[in-house]
Amino acid sequence: MACRICGGGDNIAFYWKYVMAMCQLCHVHSVPPISYGKFDERYWAADDDVPVRVRREFYSDYKVSGLSFERFLEETTYEV
Repeated sequence: MACRICGGGDNIAFYWKYVMAMCQLCHVHSVPPISYGKFDERYWAADDDVPVRVRREFYSDYKVSGLSFERFLEETTYEV
């Protein structure tokens, strides 16, 4: 089993709070993710045109990023 964040293989454990396997170092430096429902509601707001497949992929990327929701939003969006 490998860490879902860094891909390392040392001291891997499954953490229910994060719903993934990760190494101890990533566990210490990661912020627990918000639920899929809250992420979908806050990230996509009223944009119903985004396919579910894309929504789930973004949530998956968010979970393994180890970032807070606010930081992930900042890193993955921009204003036009």
